[in-house]
Amino acid sequence: MTTTTRHLTDFVKAFKNACKGKTPSQTFDDFLTVIMAFFTKMPKTEFTQYEKEFSCIRETYRQTGAFDDLLRLPPILFYLLEVKSTHPDIMGDFFLNVIDSEDESFFLAPYDLCLQITELFSYEAIGTLCVLDTAVKSGRMLIAFSRNSGERHKYYGIESNPVLAKLAAVNMFIYGLSGEIVCAGDSDLENFKTGFRVTMSPRGIFKIEEKEKSHLWLMRDVFGRMKKDNPQKRLLFL
Repeated sequence: MTTTTRHLTDFVKAFKNACKGKTPSQTFDDFLTVIMAFFTKMPKTEFTQYEKEFSCIRETYRQTGAFDDLLRLPPILFYLLEVKSTHPDIMGDFFLNVIDSEDESFFLAPYDLCLQITELFSYEAIGTLCVLDTAVKSGRMLIAFSRNSGERHKYYGIESNPVLAKLAAVNMFIYGLSGEIVCAGDSDLENFKTGFRVTMSPRGIFKIEEKEKSHLWLMRDVFGRMKKDNPQKRLLFL
């Protein structure tokens, strides 16, 4: 058994242990919150924006004896992301195959295909752009675009599934992409649920609870017109 295979096995085992009394989707959501809490410190304080959520998670998982298993997941993940034999969106694959395996309507394009698709758009990436994925899912397409065109752009995404929206924000942060992910029921953002602003300075994934504070919300008229002119186009450059 290779080191990578062993760590993958350890991740799955720890995740299953952490699921005691919870659905895989809830455990995965809590796992993402733990990552966000660890990396997001409020400016001028040592407190995380997710202090209340983290305390609740800690108490709940301690009651089932699974808190240590939950805390084992982030370091295993970060090791796997450093291994060249695994592609960048390993969490997207985990969500597809473990968390949402029974939903036949859910689909993630293979990462290599995302690289090929975004390479076709790279000629448009002159200067610094705002890159919007209107069906961001795990953020895989944005990661692929950044590999072809660089991290200098601002990256945005819209996603209706709240767990996937959080996953996309975490993926963006891990790969140093600044921007915003919005969870909304439709691409015109009328049904705004929540959002996450990803920044490298200050460093973190900051929750947006009011739509008026979302950069993407403020730009909705611009990309709304572009979407109307190109209804089939998924990646938009603002």
